[in-house]
Amino acid sequence: FFASMSRLEPFVQWLVGAGLQIQGDGSYFMPNGSSFRLAIERSIIHDPEALPGLVSSFEEVITQPHYLERFLAPCGASGIQHAFSKDSLCRILLNIDGLQPHLMRVLLEKVPEYEMEDPSMATKILRQFRWLDVVSNGRAFADKVLEVLAVVGDELKREFISLLPNAVDLESHRRVAAALLGVARDDSELLVVCLDALGSLELDPQTLDHTLELIFSKLPSVKEETLPEIIKFLLQVATGATAPRILAELRTHLPLTEANKTHRSLKAKGRANAFAQATALILEALRSGLRFRKDMVGALLKELGDQSAVTVVDCLLLILVYSFGGPTYPRQVEAILHRKVTAGQLDACVMQQTLALHADALADHFGALLSMACLCMRSTANPLSFFGQPMLAAMFGHFRANWSQ
Repeated sequence: FFASMSRLEPFVQWLVGAGLQIQGDGSYFMPNGSSFRLAIERSIIHDPEALPGLVSSFEEVITQPHYLERFLAPCGASGIQHAFSKDSLCRILLNIDGLQPHLMRVLLEKVPEYEMEDPSMATKILRQFRWLDVVSNGRAFADKVLEVLAVVGDELKREFISLLPNAVDLESHRRVAAALLGVARDDSELLVVCLDALGSLELDPQTLDHTLELIFSKLPSVKEETLPEIIKFLLQVATGATAPRILAELRTHLPLTEANKTHRSLKAKGRANAFAQATALILEALRSGLRFRKDMVGALLKELGDQSAVTVVDCLLLILVYSFGGPTYPRQVEAILHRKVTAGQLDACVMQQTLALHADALADHFGALLSMACLCMRSTANPLSFFGQPMLAAMFGHFRANWSQ
């Protein structure tokens, strides 16, 4: 590694002087990683004026792809010549405060150069920045990432965006969030990765409102496979003020109707289980997002208890809440069912349609469904009792495997 350049480049000579040992075959290792890092830190403190020249030398060294490749590869350490550390020489140097901002700038500027000619090299460079021990200047890092983000393609954009939450300082959160919203607004394919990053930032109320409005505008047209992540984000950031709107949007736009099933099956070229798989993932996202949010479940039950007619999506939500169990949820669901059936806002046909459409996705909730049907049939209120009978009959037809168990 750098063997032919060690006599020419000050940067390589500097590393050798700090303890890096270069072998005749071009490999390298550090007899003592801690001593190497300490020597580098002391050198920067002792002679800070030499640093710009060393950085220029580093830029010259990595103009050669094979030198850059070696720089990014794991290196030997721990006093054993042929043992390998999980860290590359690049990561070891990036974790040194005085050196990090300079190497960061040089390396990130290399990414667009390699995007077309060697995408794997560009990805390797970016992955050096994951989970650094420390980020010495989060603002500068955010500035450089956002600068390069604007000129790379979607695949590298995903890599860049995933770097941001763990590296930017708190003061940069609002600016980074605004940039991510711009990316998601321009390209729906990047919505989920942007939301994943936004979920790790501290969003002020105004930025959160902008984020929610963007999601709501895209919700009717997003791909079904991205919905679970979108649902998790919405339920994660929901507050008392935003919960009613979030729940209303989900009730309106979740693709869980007969029309959605037909469309999904056509797209999947006849795969009968495509719709069931998508539905199961959506239900799991709703279940995990609501399970330990009593405030959200309370808001949902309030929404479901309004004066509107019950839909297939509403039936699924009621089933989920009922499946949470406990001393209160089943009773609250029973009260809503009784009120809706009595008011003519819930017909047995809607529940039958729900079970017919989503039998596969609801298989794991069979116990809750059976309990709900029996609860309705045991009710002393005739309308609810009559509602439970066709529900139980539909279960015999659509959950044969569960009955046989």
